[in-house]
Amino acid sequence: MGKHSFSVCVIAVATASSAGALAQTPEAHQVNRHVANPTGILSNVCHLGTVRRNIKSVWIGRPTFNGSGVLYRQRYVLTAAHNVHGNLFSSLRRLRVTCGIGQVVQDGTRIDHLYSRVRTLRGYSFLQTLPGRFRNDIAVVQLPRPICTAGAVSLVPYERSLRGSVSVAGFPGEGGDNGGMNRTRLYRHDGTLLAPAQDYLVSYNAGTERGVSGGPVWIEGPRGPEVIGIHVGPEAGRSFDADTLRQIHDIVNTMEAADPASCGS
Repeated sequence: MGKHSFSVCVIAVATASSAGALAQTPEAHQVNRHVANPTGILSNVCHLGTVRRNIKSVWIGRPTFNGSGVLYRQRYVLTAAHNVHGNLFSSLRRLRVTCGIGQVVQDGTRIDHLYSRVRTLRGYSFLQTLPGRFRNDIAVVQLPRPICTAGAVSLVPYERSLRGSVSVAGFPGEGGDNGGMNRTRLYRHDGTLLAPAQDYLVSYNAGTERGVSGGPVWIEGPRGPEVIGIHVGPEAGRSFDADTLRQIHDIVNTMEAADPASCGS
């Protein structure tokens, strides 16, 4: 899959990266590694670079941030809502989504299109306190056009009794990455599922870092990788259940009906 980058100049609101209130005591099994040539589900992991205007911009200019997401149905990026939403004290001025490697595709989307291209789960609010803020911390970002070379991604409900190996992937950000707007190196974090801290979370000890928020959380199923949630905080993801998956599918179908685009058109 080639590298595809979409730039969106926006006026909206956004929060800072998720806080560290959910970290659990790590166990022995943690493997974090850079992925130079992503294949399979890793080629569907996207980098989100954002420029925000907030109180920090008074003394450091335009603060930029890294985030992650996973490409679904070739056109929709699932991510953490706090990456693309926020509050009156931190406005999102630019969002750049980059998926895959290779060819760069730029798109100049009008400012007023952001509100039709980003949707969050019902009830998401930055005013909620941690850890309750993560209950609805999932957003869907519609790309201007599909990435037709992208493979399929399977979303499945998370069974709370499930134990065993789990993987998370994303872009934690590194020095020299232009403050978050440029694509940084993709990392895969492998660990073990733990007892969930909340009924809407999937917990693990994969050694994740800031910037991976929004990346996919998956297990190996009988037919390949199965995404069971979206990473939202230290060692925790917002898990998928039947209602969450129904909301995601409804959002995608509504956005597609309002602005249809297909690989055959």
